[in-house]
Amino acid sequence: MKRQWMLLVLLLVLTLGAGFGLGLLYTRLHTEVRVLPAIELRHLMHRLDHQLELDSAQSAQIAVILERRQVVIDSLWGHLRPLVRGALDTTLIEMIAVLRDDQKAKLRGMIAELHPGVLHHLPSH
Repeated sequence: MKRQWMLLVLLLVLTLGAGFGLGLLYTRLHTEVRVLPAIELRHLMHRLDHQLELDSAQSAQIAVILERRQVVIDSLWGHLRPLVRGALDTTLIEMIAVLRDDQKAKLRGMIAELHPGVLHHLPSH
């Protein structure tokens, strides 16, 4: 009897571990890696140029720095994003569970407006 119970617990742990691993793999394969797209980098450079009154040499050097460091930022964000998204998803699921149906619809509308695409993988009820 005890052996069967231990086998069931082991099977449960393996199943949960496999599910977690597949979820992580899926998330890593389907995440946007780029944190600051080129358009946003251009916007940032434009703002830095004007607010700091950079000369052309400073502007060129800072542009090179930002482009070089973006690789590191992308790599870090690629590792952190699934963890952050998981924490946010769990928070939203817990919040939705507390709300009435009319409140759920309003919250979903708010989130869809601020962060399109976030709700597509969460339970609808």
